[in-house]
Amino acid sequence: MSAPAIEARDVRFSYAPEADVLRGLSIAIAPGEFAGVIGPNGAGKSTLLKILAGVARPLSGEALLFGKDISRIPRREAARALALVPQSTETLFSFSVGEVVLMGRHPYGSLMAFEGAEDREIALEAMERTGVARFEKRSFHELSGGERQLVVLARALTQRPSVLLLDEPTSSLDLRHQAEIYRILTDLNRSGLTVVVVTHDLNLAARYCRRIDALAEGRIVATGAPAELLREPLVRDLYGAEVDVFADAAGRPIVLPRAGDGGGA
Repeated sequence: MSAPAIEARDVRFSYAPEADVLRGLSIAIAPGEFAGVIGPNGAGKSTLLKILAGVARPLSGEALLFGKDISRIPRREAARALALVPQSTETLFSFSVGEVVLMGRHPYGSLMAFEGAEDREIALEAMERTGVARFEKRSFHELSGGERQLVVLARALTQRPSVLLLDEPTSSLDLRHQAEIYRILTDLNRSGLTVVVVTHDLNLAARYCRRIDALAEGRIVATGAPAELLREPLVRDLYGAEVDVFADAAGRPIVLPRAGDGGGA
């Protein structure tokens, strides 16, 4: 049996003494999986992604990338296998879109040598795949939030990763950009990329993810296919909110907050 693509084993993490964010958390994502991580604010979802990406180190336990402790893998080697798309898409300087995307080639060269012909070809391919090639010469700061997120996704793809981690990739985006990002992620996953998405949008997770992991109080409390996991009792307990869960025409769950007594018809 092959090793998981990405794994956390009994991970404990804290930002302050006696205030653990992750409490003995374990999760294993198989190669080629499309997994969604859900849970309330403060549950530790973004922290989990940082641990899995090797950006933060656990107080105890370990994060493994294809069976190897990620803290022991050279950073450039790890970046060729794993890419992280953060929630924030701000940059300190007014780089062009093409320059931002080319930054993803850093693991394959030196700081001053990432603009070879092959690198530019790979960057253009990533921009075309995400639909941002037409913005190549524009300043990153001139773009809308959805366009920026597509550029950051293109930058991650230039790393040619086997595992892609995304933190709220559609937060605050309009419906068109939400659908576009998940369409791209689905296509990438079908081509073999392992995708792990942290999201608050249960309906997007239900529609696109093949597996969902529910996180609460620093631990994984449930794992399963969307139709099995996204049921009223678990969602209510997870978020402390009354919900109604329906099935769409394909049998995928749709989660809606339950209207109060004063709600409309």
